[in-house]
Order: sequence, then C-alpha cells, then structure tokens
Amino acid sequence: FQERIFLDSLRNTLYYTIAAVLLNVVISLTLAIIINQKNRLVNFYRVVYFLPVVTSTAATSMIWKWLYQPNRGLLNYALSLVGLGPYNWLTDPRLAMPSIVIMSVWKGLGFNMVIFLTGLQGISETYYEAADMDGATRWEKFRYITLPLLTPITLFTFVTSVIGSFQVFTQIYLLTSGGPMNATRTLVYTLYER
Repeated sequence: FQERIFLDSLRNTLYYTIAAVLLNVVISLTLAIIINQKNRLVNFYRVVYFLPVVTSTAATSMIWKWLYQPNRGLLNYALSLVGLGPYNWLTDPRLAMPSIVIMSVWKGLGFNMVIFLTGLQGISETYYEAADMDGATRWEKFRYITLPLLTPITLFTFVTSVIGSFQVFTQIYLLTSGGPMNATRTLVYTLYER
C-alpha cells in the first residue's frame, strides 16, 4: 500500500468498475425495455446487440484502436464533420480511461440486455393490466412494477458486471499498455507486469 503504482492501479480499477458497471446496467436495461415491445425484429435486435459479446476481446480491442486513432480513426472523422476534434483518445490521460470504458460497455452490453429481457418477459401482464385500470403512467408502471420485479436480475447483472470489471486486462494491454502516465493501469495489469 506504500507504492504509488499500486495506489494508481487501485484508483483506476475502481474508476473503471464504477463507470463501466453503472453504464452497462443502465443502458442494457433501457435497451431491454425498448426491445421488449411487440415487434417482429426482436430476434434481429438480440443478435445485433449480442454479437459483440461473442466476439473476442482482442479482436474488438483492435477494431476500437482503429476507431480511436487520432488521424485516421472513424470516430475523429465523424466528429470532424460537425467541427469537433481531433482527439487523442488513447494517449490523452483524461480521455484514455473513458475510452476504454466506452469500448467495454459496448462489448458487454448484449449479455446484460439478454438477461434483463428474459426477466422482463417473465413479468406477468396482469400486473400491467391492473395498473392500467388504476390509471398508472408508464413511469409509474416502470417504477412500481417493473423495477421491483427485476430486483433479483438487476442484482445478478450488477454482481457479475463488478466481478468482470475487476478482471479487466485485455483492453488495457492492447489499447494503452497501462498508459498514458499510468492513467489506465489497473490491478490485473499491474499483477501481470510484476
């Protein structure tokens, strides 16, 4: 606990965990609610959102490294069309960890979304019909019916996301190697180096 590198790694790991888990759970729940509507394209959306989960982290890291390139990256090109950028996504200490968080959230979004979708489909329609008869709004139905009934699933996705985020390594290794200035060094990467 006296080492500066260890403390930086711990701080970065906690930052990554909090940001990635909160974003992943909130966005995946939102997408699951949107996709849960009666729609014939539901299976297509499931595949599209789940595809990054089954793709290797090394492959997705290389794709995102290309997207984040300051000169030829697709993200900076798109931002230049609206008069922004270019940004050094992976070499700026302020942007490096948020960039890795964005990539990781995109990669793991489909897993939690499918779990939430399964939970949403397990909620009986009678609850919503009774709420409709009482004049409940969409927000009230979500707050008083959907969210409480999804509590076990939310807890499961939260715990598995925290466990996975404390084990982050491949993105760090391939995108930044712990840099710049140890801004993306995590506990697992520090253990790997030692």
